[in-house]
Amino acid sequence: MTSVRDIVGSRHESAARLLLPIIDDSGRAMPWSTLISSARLTAKTSWADIRHLVGEDIDPPYACLNPETTELLTHALAQEQDPLCWFALWRGYAEEPQEQPPIPALPPDLLGLLRTAIEPLTVPDARPTHATLIQKPLSWLNRHARQQGLRSSSPLLIYATNGTFTAACPIYHDSFYIGGSRGLIEQLIASSAEAFEIDPDSPIPGSGEILD
Repeated sequence: MTSVRDIVGSRHESAARLLLPIIDDSGRAMPWSTLISSARLTAKTSWADIRHLVGEDIDPPYACLNPETTELLTHALAQEQDPLCWFALWRGYAEEPQEQPPIPALPPDLLGLLRTAIEPLTVPDARPTHATLIQKPLSWLNRHARQQGLRSSSPLLIYATNGTFTAACPIYHDSFYIGGSRGLIEQLIASSAEAFEIDPDSPIPGSGEILD
């Protein structure tokens, strides 16, 4: 079973899980608690646990990072800076930059984290080469989400080169997992009612489930 630590790395002392919002037919981003008021959400609740409580016409929030959630996430991660980051985009789903500079040397653990972010939900023959790696300031993600619109595809991995955080959204998953300092995780949780502290050694909720 894949753990949170497996996808955010072992260098971070604390971790959080941010539930990705549901996008309704009108394009509105809704928190899970708004749509499913009867469910008690915790760090271990997966979409698979509560999907029977919603209508069949509601699309699951898999890897869907809308501009509003992106702004919330990047503000919490930035810590009043704009750190340089590695972004891993899943080819075929995320719009990729047309021109990219040569890729500098990769951190030793980056490809291992990326491989794990691809594997948890059992994508056949998925390899790190199926992702595009780019290096940009964290603020680039806000522009990327605005350009893609309400249903922008979330990066598989955001890896701060200064070591302050790692954020991962495993392929076809319903949440972002963030590893960082205690202060960073506390700030992220305070900024969203649907961000929860999670034990880094906890299994990823819903791991292994692909639902249509």
